[in-house]
Amino acid sequence: MHLTIINSGKRNWNALVPELHCIVTAPDREELLKLVSESIAVALEGVPITAPKIRSVTELSPGLKGELDGSEEIVFLKPASLNPSF
Repeated sequence: MHLTIINSGKRNWNALVPELHCIVTAPDREELLKLVSESIAVALEGVPITAPKIRSVTELSPGLKGELDGSEEIVFLKPASLNPSF
């Protein structure tokens, strides 16, 4: 499960998975969570399976921690299943 930072803006929702450098924007929270899980799966495709390294906000880089204002939601998301057939 990958630490994901979520916040809502005036017109959309945004998410960042810092360890994988995934950035996602969606019109609502439900769609955002779906897209982030898919983004995680794509980022991990072909990569050897290892446990996530960032397990809490305290393990974020000082620069990123400095940008957080406390209004963000921290969630842990699994990668979506990739469907090899269309």
